[in-house]
Amino acid sequence: MPTSYSPIDESSYSDSGSFDPEEMLNAHVSGDVNVAPQQPVASVAQEQPSPSPNTGQPASAASAAPIDNSAGVGDGRSAHVSAMNHVASSSSFMAILDKIHSLRLFKFLGIILFFFAAYAFVVSCSYFFTIGSDQSAVLNGEAALEMYENAGRKFGATLAHTLVYEWLGIGAFILIFYIGACGLSMIGIYRPGFWGMTMRCLLFTVAL
Repeated sequence: MPTSYSPIDESSYSDSGSFDPEEMLNAHVSGDVNVAPQQPVASVAQEQPSPSPNTGQPASAASAAPIDNSAGVGDGRSAHVSAMNHVASSSSFMAILDKIHSLRLFKFLGIILFFFAAYAFVVSCSYFFTIGSDQSAVLNGEAALEMYENAGRKFGATLAHTLVYEWLGIGAFILIFYIGACGLSMIGIYRPGFWGMTMRCLLFTVAL
């Protein structure tokens, strides 16, 4: 049975130059797999900031304003200086007090108080023996010194009359003792408890 067929072109099989397996494989892969497009190099270059010519850092970092910590440092220094001035003033005040306690003026005031107390004690005791003449002379305001029979004359009679007659009576001797004790304490001879002695003298004075 005759059949019609087309002759096979063997040149397509024998020509090895026209057959490229690698090209066929790449074409097959590119058709099946979608490769993500790469970002253009130009856009990446535009996103990256250019370095500063002076510092070598990006322009955004170089153009950023530097942080100013001078205000905080200044406040801390001013507070420290004020605290040091306060401590220095308090220490200087305590030093002045220490100097006053050690000065001769402090002892001199103690001596004055002691002798005043001794003088007041003498004229007060004398006032009890010469109360008639002294009291009349003080009340009448006599200017002549011979009218006063007190041991302290006019000033002594006036002081004793004020302490004994007008103020505290017998309790004036407690006040005199208190003044003398304070003078001896300032000199450094007698060291009583200040508040305890003050309260005892006050109570005895009010009681008498």
